[in-house]
Amino acid sequence: MKKLLSLILFTLIVSSSQAQNTTPTIGQVFNTIADMKLQMGNNNTVVYVTGGSALSDYRGAFYVWDSTSTATEDMTSFNVIQVTGVNTGRWIRTNQSIQNLPQGTLFRIGPLKILAASGITNASGEFTLNATIDNTSGGTAIFSTILFNATQATSGSSNANDAVIGTVKSVTSGKVIVYRYTKGNTIGLLGAVSIVLAPASIPVQCFVVGI
Repeated sequence: MKKLLSLILFTLIVSSSQAQNTTPTIGQVFNTIADMKLQMGNNNTVVYVTGGSALSDYRGAFYVWDSTSTATEDMTSFNVIQVTGVNTGRWIRTNQSIQNLPQGTLFRIGPLKILAASGITNASGEFTLNATIDNTSGGTAIFSTILFNATQATSGSSNANDAVIGTVKSVTSGKVIVYRYTKGNTIGLLGAVSIVLAPASIPVQCFVVGI
């Protein structure tokens, strides 16, 4: 009888230990998303993942378990993670998110937003960026306040005088940003330089930071 009771007690201890191992504790750290996909959590459990696909890719983030979520899994930006074999309940990325927009990529880090967009200059040496979710001039604004706004050409030149410089020409309603690009133009036998508008079809990148 004593041996039987000992066996039952041992079985209960092992079962309890295994059950706890399947539920992450608050503050638990996973190496990768694949590791986190193996364990569901209690509602509002917050964990940290060091890397996305590998420890060295620096795509880690904090996640909270939402026991009622059935959101579509996002294995591109790792914003929503579904545990293998679990239909209801998702790991939801907190503090950070990555959203692909028609004109570029929007990064969110807490209240801070970073829009990285690209385009080409038009015949007037300008590029217009719609800082809206749907990439229209009348759409929902991404920023309530713009903190930093810059642009650069992405094609180089062997001639330093031909370097394309971009500046912010105008910002309308916090939504429509017009950038103007100029370049050096060598003239005359003495190599004097004048500044002219950049030609059309120059590839450019824009970076807007705000809240």
